[in-house]
Amino acid sequence: MITLTPNQPINPANNQSISSYDWWASLNHGGLLIASAKLTEFFVAEDLSKCLTYGVVDRLRREIVRFGNDSGQLSALLDVVLEELLELPAGQWLKGNALDSSWARQGIAGDRLKPQRVWQEANGGILPVFVKSEVARLGIGRGKRAVSQTIEWLRKANQKVALLTNGQQWRLIHAGIDYDAWCEWDLSFWFEEGQLGLQAIALRALLNARSLTYASLETGLWKKLKQKKDERPIKRGVNIGHQKSKPS
Repeated sequence: MITLTPNQPINPANNQSISSYDWWASLNHGGLLIASAKLTEFFVAEDLSKCLTYGVVDRLRREIVRFGNDSGQLSALLDVVLEELLELPAGQWLKGNALDSSWARQGIAGDRLKPQRVWQEANGGILPVFVKSEVARLGIGRGKRAVSQTIEWLRKANQKVALLTNGQQWRLIHAGIDYDAWCEWDLSFWFEEGQLGLQAIALRALLNARSLTYASLETGLWKKLKQKKDERPIKRGVNIGHQKSKPS
């Protein structure tokens, strides 16, 4: 965990040595999203060393509390997480009326599939975000449909990864031609004993402008996701299993 200092930027790499396996193991997993060898090869300490100010952490804490008391505050929480914690600039986000019909796809059930937000920058970086505030738990009950719709959209839109959230759970989903895999954060663990926890650090490590940009073949996230399909996930944290799914 990171000790907060009010008058100085927060630097995870300097305050504490954090292994990639530590923050990766703090998440829930389904299938093999990132091979262990690629985890250590691409997601190293430099991904964690970008400074977070106390102000950002304080706003994050405040919005988490507000959301916990009123689920209608989800939009404000999304702004802080996506634009400040992940440092994906507000001016590069498409949402509301700015998100036109070109982002929509028709589902096999005839429904209209479309993300609620999309981060897009000049070099090709992109992160679609699906928001399902009406779903109590991702992957369970009505949450199963939310997951399947996100996967279907990814395949139809020819995109590799998307973020799905109901505010409490945040799931990064990768959809291949005939398989899918994911990792998931739980908002309850973003602060531990009043301090920024490993899950929040994992979010910054995996979802930042550098890792999401397609322009560089060596650092684009889609490159990191290419792994041997028969490799088993590391046996740490929680692994909820993985089922192959049919292509759309």
